[in-house]
Amino acid sequence: MRPQGRLRRPYSRSVAISKAGTQFPGMMEPPNRIVHRYQRVTYHGLGGVEAHGKRLGDDLDHVDASRSHLNEFLVGHENLRDIAAEHIVRMQKDNAARKAAGLRRSRHKANARELEEAIDVAGDDPSALAEIIGWPWDDKNVKPFTEGIISASHEWFLDGDGKEDPAKISIFRDFVVGYLKEEFGDEVIYARFDRDEKTPHISFVVAPEHENRKTKRRELSHRQHRVFGRKEVQAFFDDEELDPNLTRKSYEILQDRIAEYAKRQGLDLKRGQRRAAQERMQRHLGEKVVKRRNVSPARGREIAGIEAYNASEDRNAAAAERAAAERDRASADDLRLEAAHALEIACASRSEAEQQHAAAARERALLKAKEDSIRIGTQAIISEELVYSPPTSERPEGLTWGRNKPNDKKRRTWLSEKIQPARDWLVGFARSIFGFQTQKAATQAEQESRAKSILDAEAMQGRRPSQTMLDIVNGPGDVPEDQLETPNAWALPNEMTPEQIDRHLAGMTNTDICDTYAPTRDARDFSEHHDIQARYRAALEHLQEEAARRGLNVEHREHRPEKGSDPVRARLHLDSPPAPMRVVRRDATQVR
Repeated sequence: MRPQGRLRRPYSRSVAISKAGTQFPGMMEPPNRIVHRYQRVTYHGLGGVEAHGKRLGDDLDHVDASRSHLNEFLVGHENLRDIAAEHIVRMQKDNAARKAAGLRRSRHKANARELEEAIDVAGDDPSALAEIIGWPWDDKNVKPFTEGIISASHEWFLDGDGKEDPAKISIFRDFVVGYLKEEFGDEVIYARFDRDEKTPHISFVVAPEHENRKTKRRELSHRQHRVFGRKEVQAFFDDEELDPNLTRKSYEILQDRIAEYAKRQGLDLKRGQRRAAQERMQRHLGEKVVKRRNVSPARGREIAGIEAYNASEDRNAAAAERAAAERDRASADDLRLEAAHALEIACASRSEAEQQHAAAARERALLKAKEDSIRIGTQAIISEELVYSPPTSERPEGLTWGRNKPNDKKRRTWLSEKIQPARDWLVGFARSIFGFQTQKAATQAEQESRAKSILDAEAMQGRRPSQTMLDIVNGPGDVPEDQLETPNAWALPNEMTPEQIDRHLAGMTNTDICDTYAPTRDARDFSEHHDIQARYRAALEHLQEEAARRGLNVEHREHRPEKGSDPVRARLHLDSPPAPMRVVRRDATQVR
């Protein structure tokens, strides 16, 4: 039977410790280190994290089921998908409330009520709410959540007798809870303390939230997050300028921060090896950087199980041989013959095992080459470096260079070689994209044809077609003249230079600016054409800037030169716009 433990990665330094804990001469005992890792997770990928927490699935060889009752949830509960859904619903409803408030401020009360009614109908279903207000993350952000793990060296959790120390378990729990609260606060939606594996560790999930500066929406974003989006540019020496090649990213900074927190708490835990800093030093010195390839825990357990199984088989064979030697001591010749036969079988078995191992290695190499080919080929097809070439009478279907064909000959040669292992699959993938693009073009042509038919029918009826229909048939054209006929509104001409704009504003009196401001604002809000709306918006910004320079309050039609940002401009025109006339009505009805 295979062992139930994890395959531990050895220290990269020259350190050796015996099984009994004896330190070999000339060797240093390694310090207890903090294990701190992160990886981004999709919304649906949280199901895998939840299943592992419930101890479901096939990869449970490293789990001691007799200790699973010691596991505990520090934040949330076992149903992680429900926690995430509730968190998403809260963000969606808050974004909807913000949007409704904005609609009310812009005098679109009916739209605000319609939005609130739709939100009430959607209830607490995040997918239904997403149809109304969208998901609380960017469409390109396919992994909005972040999963992390915090642990320590296995020896740190043991007491003097080599058993798990309950005091260390309690200290470690309080340490991680305090660190997560200080670093992420309420953004930690799930934290689980696992004690049924070889080394105790805490797995947690963070919902990295930030407010979109443009839309004011609450969103989940790893890149824009205050912690995960952080970078630090350093200098190689203190008296040198900052070097972008020495940038420390968020994960490296987080390693330092948790080590500093452990130091403040008085824990004898050190930061992990600074491989990133060492690699930056090597690059700065022009040395070759060799990336260490990590082995996944599942693969490590598989290798360890195979090695242990082979060792067990060898031990059994040796015991059988010793027993046979004791029984057949009198027959030395027969014993030698049997030993020779056993040796022959062992050699044959070893040779067969080596052949199988070599075959498995070749198969893994082919799968890796095909995987790389698919990844590189799909990226090239999506970026239109390669495109689908339909079959003709002279040649079969295949791939050819697209509009973004690489200019570098080495790049083209490299790309041609890389796509060969999965060429048939890539041709099928490119064919699917080609068919989708062809269908899209046909649909667009059909839409334009229908729109033209509608235009012809409108013309026969003597009615003017809508601008939207004209844009579908002819594409967005020039601004219609009737869009420029808003009384007293000012649309900034495209050909007007900054000097001409400044002279035009200088010639306007305070009354002119106040009389022009409100119509221009209304024209901007109600214009249906994108270009004229942009011109009204630009003119409105210039009017607001000129009013600020003069100390002119366009809403209350009050001119106070002392509040102007430009004293010369503030006293260029001293006319005061007439205040709006107020009518007071008195009700003479007497009430007993």
